[in-house]
Amino acid sequence: MTPTQKPPTDRLYGRMRGHTLRPRQRDLLDAALPRLRIPAGPLCNPAALFALPVERLAVEVGFGGGEHARALLEADPTLGLIACEVYDSGIAS
Repeated sequence: MTPTQKPPTDRLYGRMRGHTLRPRQRDLLDAALPRLRIPAGPLCNPAALFALPVERLAVEVGFGGGEHARALLEADPTLGLIACEVYDSGIAS
């Protein structure tokens, strides 16, 4: 940092949390998330998580409503895509 630059602030340039889910969305999320959990650790084999063989693995962080993830998979069915989202409202959509 040069002497004329200001130090970074603790300002957040995004939302801190998503919208409140409707009761049905919350119930579906509570039922689905435990089944979608990926085991962590050195013995985890991400390619083994998929029902069909995959040629490549990719991770998409912040998939929102999943439009981009879906387009990626439609373009390359041999892609093993692990999509992550921090907001419940994105996952529920």
